[in-house]
Amino acid sequence: MPKERRGTSRKKRTREHVIADLGVHHVEGAILRCGFTAERTVYDYGLDLYMTTYGPDGEAESDGVLFQFKATDHLVFTADRSAVIVRVGRADLNRWLAEIYPVILVIYDARSDVGYWL
Repeated sequence: MPKERRGTSRKKRTREHVIADLGVHHVEGAILRCGFTAERTVYDYGLDLYMTTYGPDGEAESDGVLFQFKATDHLVFTADRSAVIVRVGRADLNRWLAEIYPVILVIYDARSDVGYWL
């Protein structure tokens, strides 16, 4: 493998990239254990994952569920710890509200390996 030239740098995989993938992986596992399928979106425009559900006979059901993930190492709770606080952009919210299928927002706490959803 050739050495890098002095003064050049490569793209780096950041902690944010790692925990974002861990958040999706966390939910994918639950989806697969239910016998459903999960497809990651290639281009992230406010939606990260599409879930297809199947009936008792194994036939795909006609509707799906969409997921958007936000991952963090620094989860913030309300004072009484009854809810997670997260800032959501207006453009994302408008996109989700316009969807025909339900959109589940998952806040993934990478330190605890826990996902909170709405």
